[in-house]
Amino acid sequence: MKPKLAIVSLGCDKNRVNTEKMLSQISDLVTFSSSEDAEYVFINTCGFLESARQELFEILDSFRPEQKLILAGCFWKFADEGFYARFPNVISFLKDGDDIRKIVTDLAGARYIARPQKQLGNTIFLTPPSYAFLKVSEGCDNHCTFCIIPQLRGKYHSRKIEEILEDAKVYLERGVKELILVAQDVGNYGADLDLALVCLLREIEKLPVEWIRLLYLYPERISDELLSFIAKSKKVLPYFDMPLQHAADSVLRRMGRPYKKAEIVNLLGKIRAKLPEAVIRSTFIVGFPGETAADFEELKTFLKSQKLNHVGVFGYSDEELCSAYKLKDKVEQKTIQKREKEIMELQKKISAEHLAKFVGKEIRVLIDGNPEEGVYIGRNFYFAPEVDGALYFNSGLQPAAIGEIVKVQITEAGEYDLFGEISS
Repeated sequence: MKPKLAIVSLGCDKNRVNTEKMLSQISDLVTFSSSEDAEYVFINTCGFLESARQELFEILDSFRPEQKLILAGCFWKFADEGFYARFPNVISFLKDGDDIRKIVTDLAGARYIARPQKQLGNTIFLTPPSYAFLKVSEGCDNHCTFCIIPQLRGKYHSRKIEEILEDAKVYLERGVKELILVAQDVGNYGADLDLALVCLLREIEKLPVEWIRLLYLYPERISDELLSFIAKSKKVLPYFDMPLQHAADSVLRRMGRPYKKAEIVNLLGKIRAKLPEAVIRSTFIVGFPGETAADFEELKTFLKSQKLNHVGVFGYSDEELCSAYKLKDKVEQKTIQKREKEIMELQKKISAEHLAKFVGKEIRVLIDGNPEEGVYIGRNFYFAPEVDGALYFNSGLQPAAIGEIVKVQITEAGEYDLFGEISS
């Protein structure tokens, strides 16, 4: 009898892609089960922040002692003797290059038969049938002082175009309409292969995909060539996800970011001039060591003037493995929380202003979910899944299916979401 295995995937969308690939390697060896019934649990971990590590501990504590745990992912850097003493039912911790199929074959008492790593096989999908995350590279060559990704994932290395296209075809055969390119630094794709990102985009465009979305484009990687390509493309969405992190030059310098505010403002102007419908998303860190009240006000002024479409804000987390840990002039936690709240209140109003412009318009919407009869959740190009808002609409008498693209009349706008009805 095949062993019962439960799945827990933590952290980012890159981690989720890794989970899909690893589980697809063993789908013929196990029976996937709920956590309550499983003999074994596979957990793809995240160790990026202390909060993520605490979440992992809580999850590990929730399993029964007799349940055997197989771990993978970024937490490996923190798995010391104390960790294994606390969680003796962790029987294996996979690192990059380890063969999960070999480990599970031993558990199942089966004969080992290798399966090519690039072959998804009986693919396990962890996203709805409407979209899929397509990982184009691993690792990172940036050395931001607040980040430990290069220590966890190593140097940046691009996947070969042929391998990426093979994965894309598997997703499209499932009926996926939107391919979302992800990496720690998507804009750097191909630098180690003597290629540019547009080379990959040209090949993906040849596939029968409706939408192509790029996530995590560092601003210094957004070239005129890339902007021109997106402006002419009928498939690559004018959606720019840029981790700007701050707007005060002194803070950017301490963060290890290779640009100044003036360069950001110039880039945003260039994007909007070439692509008037461009949607711009970014994340910011408040409370970084040395961030003064004046620095914080400069960030607020920047957001008020630039009016980005989507903004995420995080309070600085003082991680011992980051070089920022050694910086002086730490900001009090109370102040960090206050600044975080202020930014979100400011952005809430900006977001509502942007969304109000959709009311009365008819737009194409990709259906991601159907939580109850006649009610659907979807997105147009304006929203990326899971990180932005969404569009909620009624189908009336017209049935629709997840993964279908329909026309929706927008009747109402909230602070982060849109509401409407399928057009007759």
